[in-house]
Amino acid sequence: MARVIDEVAASAARAWTWSAVLKGGFTGLAVFVVLRYLGAAIGASTGDGVLAEGFAAWNVAAQVLALFVAGMVTGFVHGSLRPLDGALAGTFTWAVVIVMMTGLLGSPGLQVAEPALWGALAGAVFSLSAAIAGGILGVQRARRAPLAQFPLPGVSSPGNWPGSRKF
Repeated sequence: MARVIDEVAASAARAWTWSAVLKGGFTGLAVFVVLRYLGAAIGASTGDGVLAEGFAAWNVAAQVLALFVAGMVTGFVHGSLRPLDGALAGTFTWAVVIVMMTGLLGSPGLQVAEPALWGALAGAVFSLSAAIAGGILGVQRARRAPLAQFPLPGVSSPGNWPGSRKF
């Protein structure tokens, strides 16, 4: 058990790379904003111009997709070879993006209908899973990427990257 805790702590220390987290976070936020605009445009043009429950469902789907992309970008840019590092990088990116979304878009207050509050909670929970999956996928994609994409002086193979260990 102690070895597992030590492994997670070591991965958390490697996974927290501000540059990777911010690159993934801003990418995810941009994807979310574009998808939100798309949903608002479709919703406004389909009828009386009032956004209804369909927009709330669209918001949840947009948040999940955006945080999946954010986690994938973070995992890829992070450069680790380990899935646990990707999962933790996705988790850190999720935390940063949720705070950024809340700060930029505001939090749903009590004046909002109850289904919208449940939708916001569902979006946050499902997007965490998506960010973790994206981080793991990003690490796997980085593992398959040619080394020329990551020019590090004195590093000849991905197995020699800083922070990577073979088990």
